[in-house]
Amino acid sequence: MTKVSRYKVTVDGITYQVQVEDETGEIAEVSGGSFTTGGPPARQPIEVRTHLPGNIYEVLCAEGDQVKKGDTLVIVEAMKMESPIYAPENGLVKSVQVAKGQTVGSGQVLVVLA
Repeated sequence: MTKVSRYKVTVDGITYQVQVEDETGEIAEVSGGSFTTGGPPARQPIEVRTHLPGNIYEVLCAEGDQVKKGDTLVIVEAMKMESPIYAPENGLVKSVQVAKGQTVGSGQVLVVLA
């Protein structure tokens, strides 16, 4: 009978129970989390927030748009200055939470990336 060691492994905030055969080091079983052999687990949505209160001067993205890190998503106007809000990572625009002319508070979600 093959001896198996059990481990608790957390990757990107998802915890898995892993069983490894002691002699060979081969993975015998993985359970828990959302493990798939086809690739890494799906990433969590990214909420892009404003750092200052103001008005939405312009929305430069729409739901379904593919964006790259550094792309301007929204421009917030505060005290007659325009401040661009950039995509922190590459992704797909899952939703746009604001509209042109809307007043926003500091820390408010503007766009959600998937």
